[in-house]
Amino acid sequence: MRRLLITSVLTSVAFVTSPHAGASSTISLQIPLSTAAHILGHNCHGIQQQDFASTLDAEESAVFGAVYLQTNCSQGSKSHIFQTWVSARWSYSGGLEAIGPMYNPPSNINLAARHSDDYGNVLTDTLSGPAGCSVAAVNTCHYRASLQWSAIPKPTNLAVQQNGDSLVATWTSEDPSAGLNVVTVTTPHKVIRLTTPTEKIVIPGVVPGTRYSINVSTLPLGHQLSDHEGVSESATTSIVSQPATIIATPPSTVSSDGADSHLARITWSGGQSGNSRSDGQQIRFFSSASDPTPVSTVTVSGTSHTCHAPNPGSEWWVSIRTHNQAGWSPWSPRVHVSVPASSDH
Repeated sequence: MRRLLITSVLTSVAFVTSPHAGASSTISLQIPLSTAAHILGHNCHGIQQQDFASTLDAEESAVFGAVYLQTNCSQGSKSHIFQTWVSARWSYSGGLEAIGPMYNPPSNINLAARHSDDYGNVLTDTLSGPAGCSVAAVNTCHYRASLQWSAIPKPTNLAVQQNGDSLVATWTSEDPSAGLNVVTVTTPHKVIRLTTPTEKIVIPGVVPGTRYSINVSTLPLGHQLSDHEGVSESATTSIVSQPATIIATPPSTVSSDGADSHLARITWSGGQSGNSRSDGQQIRFFSSASDPTPVSTVTVSGTSHTCHAPNPGSEWWVSIRTHNQAGWSPWSPRVHVSVPASSDH
């Protein structure tokens, strides 16, 4: 599993992502100004913040840190500094998820802290300002740090095959449990985005004779579909679906239920739609198992039909066939359908 646990001195100011998928991206974290003002109870000519000792935890899909907030308020010759420390939790996409009090703020700041993991992700921190900087000297001392994501490699071995009226796409990820796989399916008429944690996806309802472009990329562990930082490059392929030359097969299972002396419910399943989705069924009603001429023929959709009996004790033999863009399937074997002689059964 793609797991990383990195601890270092961390501060941040803005959320920045790379404009190119597959390139590394730098993520900075901050407490929004409105939230900081609510915490301090004041916002006098701006609020300064410095963040330290954060932990990136892939298990939690979150970054944890300690944030120092300060604003300087003055009225006439009097001034007052409002300041506090808080603990914070951010999502991988940079959004603030939680804040809380911090009773033991960091006392030692290691400016040499720089950590990397097996995937090329790097956490660094810097300080700009004069010698002897302190955290409270927010106007001259600026603690800055960043997490640089190294995008995971794009999926490989992407292959797409048609199975009936569905496409089956398979690929190989760097690690099957690394993150969420994003599949983009493009046709002349629409674009569909699908997600899966596995290395396979089934795309149903294929239109015959249509070109499908398939793109597959992978998000890092903990990221969601709306996130873009760290996303891999896309593996791409295309396929033209087969023409509708394979007709549907008839239902292999047909059953009936004599609900009462006036109604019978017929259900079926097991038919194959061929190269295009089934769009209708026909039911033939016969007066006997050997009668060559049907009493009636009904066209329906779905996989069930309720018929009305002309008299209590009525019985028929029914046969069903399925339609798709290639035409009608053969008829299924006949099934006996009957209703009781009276409603007391």
